[in-house]
Amino acid sequence: MNPSMQMLLASGASKVVEFVAVASRKNTANGTTLVIDKPTGTVDGDVMIAVIGVVFEDSTWTVPSGWTELYDQGVKPNLCVARRTASSEGASYTFTSSASRVSGGSILTYRNAAYDVIGSATTGTAALLTAPQITAAGGVLLASYANVDGVKTFTTPTGMASVVTDVGFGDPAWHIFSETVGAGATGSRASTQSASGTASAGILLSLKLA
Repeated sequence: MNPSMQMLLASGASKVVEFVAVASRKNTANGTTLVIDKPTGTVDGDVMIAVIGVVFEDSTWTVPSGWTELYDQGVKPNLCVARRTASSEGASYTFTSSASRVSGGSILTYRNAAYDVIGSATTGTAALLTAPQITAAGGVLLASYANVDGVKTFTTPTGMASVVTDVGFGDPAWHIFSETVGAGATGSRASTQSASGTASAGILLSLKLA
């Protein structure tokens, strides 16, 4: 299913959880800030999920005011996940890294959605990354994977669809996949990188009907 059309039908209700848009940015030079535009079409009440990373340096992230950090790996590839409910939004958001390095990330916007739960991350240098299962309320499941090496690609986990594929040029690499799921244990989601040997991470997050 095309993620722009992905939705969750609520039993006895007319509302759906709907993917609105995604905005991505990758820096071309070392720096401590990453500026990502607001996804096109975002309106008040929408939920935004940010997924970002840095290359070749252990670091932590500071998220912009109004954002809630859900996960910060703290070691390369420094995967960070954050959320925000849109309210009188500006044009962009600035994320700050403790290390001056090349960085990149994406913001996804969903409508009629609320944050549900985020899992624990799997990290390492092996080619196979298996993000541990979570227990979801039922809605949209996101699987996010990152690697310090920009030439890495990730296979699509079984049953999921690609929402974000590494954007543009250079390091780092990140991919985000989505799937509509029911309530209960989601099972794990596995993705295989094009090569092993460099730092990587993977994590699951779910959104539920607002």
